[in-house]
Amino acid sequence: MGKLILVFLFITNSFALIPENFFQDDLTIIESIVLKKKVEYFDLGPLYKGDQFHYYARDPENRISNEFPIPKYFYNKVHFWFNIYTLYDSNYAVLHDKVNMSIIYDVLDYTSLANSGLNRHTKFALQSKLTLNKVKELKKVFKNLGANKNLGLQEQNILKALKSSRVQIPKGKNKRKQFFKKLANNLRAQTGQKDNIQRGLSNIQPFEKSMDKYFNKFKLPKELKAIPFLESSFNTKARSKVDAVGTWQFMKYIGSHYMPINRYVDGRMNPLLSTISALHLLKQNKQILKSWDLAVTAYNSGPKHYIRAKRKLKKKNADLEYILKNYKHPHIGFASKNFYAEFLALVYSLAYRENFFEKPSGDPHDRVKIFITKCTQSPDWYFRNVKKIDPETRLINLHFKRRKLKSRLRKGQIIFADVDLNPKKYYELPDKYITKKYPKNWSKLVSRMKCGK
Repeated sequence: MGKLILVFLFITNSFALIPENFFQDDLTIIESIVLKKKVEYFDLGPLYKGDQFHYYARDPENRISNEFPIPKYFYNKVHFWFNIYTLYDSNYAVLHDKVNMSIIYDVLDYTSLANSGLNRHTKFALQSKLTLNKVKELKKVFKNLGANKNLGLQEQNILKALKSSRVQIPKGKNKRKQFFKKLANNLRAQTGQKDNIQRGLSNIQPFEKSMDKYFNKFKLPKELKAIPFLESSFNTKARSKVDAVGTWQFMKYIGSHYMPINRYVDGRMNPLLSTISALHLLKQNKQILKSWDLAVTAYNSGPKHYIRAKRKLKKKNADLEYILKNYKHPHIGFASKNFYAEFLALVYSLAYRENFFEKPSGDPHDRVKIFITKCTQSPDWYFRNVKKIDPETRLINLHFKRRKLKSRLRKGQIIFADVDLNPKKYYELPDKYITKKYPKNWSKLVSRMKCGK
């Protein structure tokens, strides 16, 4: 395992470890000031120390629905992602082949950098740049292997990794050169995610029992809870570069089909409201695409590509494996090809979470009810009046935008509450409407109701 040994020296104000100073092509300054020596490649034996995938892939205690076995086609990918989620935290970067996920070249250990005392932005930027530098170095190693020259320690370790994955090197000068050129193009670095999943388990704690209730009402498998972990590590504040928001990472256009999104409210920010919306979407995907592997993958990339694939392949019952083998489209790239494998890896790791993660503290909200306001009022007024009997009321009502809390909102607003509310001012939503109507349409149920005193 490649291990970065970092020795931090006294640095004057003339040279601070900030991105503007170390984003240079050759990293000469970084390695001379920060690193005692360059990263080296060591024996690959310890890479899977603690790997328990094969045991849990059998679902030894029958905790997982029969609808989510691990197909042979996805087995190696699920194995890879399972270890990313259960073995490696974000202080590690795994160098691997993005097509044959069983090929692991090295794991870079940045634990010393994490403990350096630098601010998190500097550490992230430095780790990213150092990893990119190692990828560049490794590509030079592939070039040497293609030419069958300069076979040093790094080249020998690459050959060992290929042998352990039962990859045959073709004979012939040109074939060998093209083979290693392709491997260089397939080289990818993946940061560990275990600590992010651990935080996600803490974040989901207040909501999970209520979410389970919604899953039961929709008659959908609870394993689908793995999707918000895959999308955001169940980060309630998550916002992507393309403006996907919340734990379920809804885009505004898609989210507005299901839940209220306006200048005062964003349903995507509420884990409970977005869960109900996601269940509507997933149920539709399953009805359209007929199988969970496609329905889950379509959550990430949309169903249209897989509908087109079935039509083009003239196979109505085509599953994800068949489509990935026989249909090529630029929109079905690395993320789409790996989404279901990542999902399954999380399904199995979360099903046996006590063996990989610490138990979160705190109590779940297990009797949350949904109410619709009958009166014009501000969210701030509601929170101040209910906080004494429901201290965490703000937590389960994150859809109200913080900057608009004092705005008076017309009736029809959605309220989640752990307590009973005054029926003269709040209409308790019957359970049947959770599955029958989209949340954005719940306000219509009180359109003719009067505000009581």
